[in-house]
Amino acid sequence: MPPPKPKPVPKSAPPPKPVLPQGVLVVVDKSTFTLSLFRNGHKEETFSAGLGKPGEQTPTGKFRVISREVDPVYHPGGKKPPVPGGSPENPLGPRWLGLDVGHSEPDSIGIHGTTKGAGVGQPQTEGCVQLKNEIILKVFDQVPLGTPVWIGTTAELRNWGV
Repeated sequence: MPPPKPKPVPKSAPPPKPVLPQGVLVVVDKSTFTLSLFRNGHKEETFSAGLGKPGEQTPTGKFRVISREVDPVYHPGGKKPPVPGGSPENPLGPRWLGLDVGHSEPDSIGIHGTTKGAGVGQPQTEGCVQLKNEIILKVFDQVPLGTPVWIGTTAELRNWGV
């Protein structure tokens, strides 16, 4: 009589693939200095973005848009006076999308325009995501309150299913 055949080892199921949220999703890739707009799981557009400089890095994580402002006032801190919205000296540009990053001021980090368009695509901000003014105007119109914003390196974003 032949020896019994070994029992097959059961294969473990692969982990489920992460699912992107439905509706609008903003994805910021810290490795490529880009911001992408997704709609219902499909990438629609990608733009160059300025991110945090050394010592003031843009935070990594999954956040939400908690404020939207037209012509935001810039509060430089210290004893410097606020810079009014719409002023050519205002570094925030024409729009602000505040994020729930968990700092002492709830929307102290956000996505905004810039008066320095040449620096977009580089590490130059105090932690915010910076877009050219014509781009933030376009993005602002497509991103409602509550929109998820995922910020990470290419590898982190891949692990999240992007």
